[in-house]
Amino acid sequence: DNCPFKANSDQKDSDGDGFPDACDNCPAVKNPDQADSDRNGVGDACQICPMFSDTDGDGVCDSVDNCPSIFNPDQKDRDKNGVGDACDTPPTPTPSPNGCAGDCDRNNRVGVDELVTGVNIALGNAGLDQCSAFDCNANGHVTVDCLVQAVNDALSGCPAAPTPTATPTVPANATCATAAEFQPAQLSCASGVITAIDFASFGTAEGSCGAFFAGSCDATDSFSVIVDACLGRATCAVYASASVFGDPCWGTAKHLNVQAECSAPSSATPTPTPIPCCGDGCPGV
Repeated sequence: DNCPFKANSDQKDSDGDGFPDACDNCPAVKNPDQADSDRNGVGDACQICPMFSDTDGDGVCDSVDNCPSIFNPDQKDRDKNGVGDACDTPPTPTPSPNGCAGDCDRNNRVGVDELVTGVNIALGNAGLDQCSAFDCNANGHVTVDCLVQAVNDALSGCPAAPTPTATPTVPANATCATAAEFQPAQLSCASGVITAIDFASFGTAEGSCGAFFAGSCDATDSFSVIVDACLGRATCAVYASASVFGDPCWGTAKHLNVQAECSAPSSATPTPTPIPCCGDGCPGV
């Protein structure tokens, strides 16, 4: 019996390697050494990947696996860059600066060819790097709502590009302070004292130093409170609190914004005050 531990009445040895089929760990391929590196009962000659050459166990050998460290038996590679989708880092979404979905070439228009590209990305036939402007939600995916938005932009036109906001000019002698509710706003002059209050609002003011503007919520006493607390002082601190200004919009988070002017430092040398002269030697004595 050429395989005494297994029934094999035909004593067949298909590959002629000296091991009958019933006892051969690779009966269709001649392997007289019966090598089985991973000891899984399948001879190395028949196994797709030898020992330790399929790290993620997805049935695709590391040598040809487009994502050897992550299980991906489908080997999907939408952008055709040789790296499987499971391992591919999605491109950083860069939507059109004017919010126009599908404006791939950034010309403020969406054409038919761009819409086709968007559909292919959504279906997985192309990668997002082909046109990241379709990722209107900046989540790394092209969704149905983004495709609908792109169609609307194609039919109705893209939104107008935003006008760049000019950087506000802050006066050289200005001092500003912003404080969240229940926190102090601190004004201070590097030299001199506070000579004028240009802006003061406890509420929902917006903007920045040199360009503050009042919001829909604005305490009517904001200006007078800051004038009383800060005018004529080199430094002052006022709490952004309804107990100080009153509550202009109950239940709404508020803050305090203030802009003031400091007196310019004097560059002239002050004239000394004469010391009174009394007694002998004084003029007229």
